[in-house]
Amino acid sequence: MRIDFFRRSQRAIYAALVAAVFFSPIARAAGTSGLIQTVPVQEQTLTPHFTAYARVSPIALLHVRAWAEGTLTGLKVVPGDRVQAGETLATLNGAVMTAEMAQATAAVNTADARANTAKQLLAIAQKTLSDRLGTRQTLARAKSDLAAAEAAYTAAEANLQKLKDMAEIKAPMSGIILARAIASGERVSGGEPILTLRPDDSLWLTAEFYGTDAEMIHNGMRGVFKPASGGKPQPVIVRNVFAAISPDGGRETGMMLAAKNAEFQDGAYGSVTLDGTEQKMLAVPTRALILDRGQWWVLVQTDKGPQKRKVTIGAARGWQTFIKHGLNAGAAVVTDNAYALFHRDIASRYQPPD
Repeated sequence: MRIDFFRRSQRAIYAALVAAVFFSPIARAAGTSGLIQTVPVQEQTLTPHFTAYARVSPIALLHVRAWAEGTLTGLKVVPGDRVQAGETLATLNGAVMTAEMAQATAAVNTADARANTAKQLLAIAQKTLSDRLGTRQTLARAKSDLAAAEAAYTAAEANLQKLKDMAEIKAPMSGIILARAIASGERVSGGEPILTLRPDDSLWLTAEFYGTDAEMIHNGMRGVFKPASGGKPQPVIVRNVFAAISPDGGRETGMMLAAKNAEFQDGAYGSVTLDGTEQKMLAVPTRALILDRGQWWVLVQTDKGPQKRKVTIGAARGWQTFIKHGLNAGAAVVTDNAYALFHRDIASRYQPPD
């Protein structure tokens, strides 16, 4: 008895709600086109913007190495110091380096003496040939000996210079010292890294874009990087969009500075906004959009009254939303009470529970 009474009460409440919706002023306005406010669909120029978190990081680091065995001396730079290309950072000494340097110096002196002797013999061969006391074969042999002696001298001198260069640890490029692996006075072996250098021109901006935004990013796009620290915004240009997708679904993008006399600060982070290609799209007031069962709709006023149109929405700007598909320019889109008008026939579709 109580259950039947409860069910009858439920049906009465549902019927009252349906009647309230069906006979409301909004529902009555749906049948009178003069009471429905509309806005004509207009075509506008849209420049899509793609924003992502971005961070400045090195493209690559350089390891300054000891190219010969020896004892490191004169190493005074510390992490954070700026160095210039070709600047001497330390020197290599020790018994091994000293012995190799002495051997190379002796080889240069020997080659120089041999070249001088060859020059004297050539002069003698030329004189004896002019005095008809020598032969052309002797002259040719003297010239060949001189050429060989000069080549040996050049090679010995180059080897000595190579050892001198190896004894001096120089900065290959201008940049910032990031790490130091060896202390002054330590013994090092050939090829052992001593310093880690971040070159000045090796910084770039990286960001990950997701979803449809990632598909729109391409090389050559320009934008602005805004540091989170509040620094001056910097114009950037996309240099590379990586083909591989990260595990979280993002596509990494590398950007360089687009302005001259500008530089990134290593480790800076913030947001980057890239400008897409301008395109013509239809704009409607955002309040005219209706979301129903996962689809976007609008009501278009026609001679037969408001008609439902399924649309594909794009970006939003201010109080307007751009439509990709589903509308034509000039269509009269219902704005006020669009959601209520869209569901004005809810009474015919609603079935209360038993």
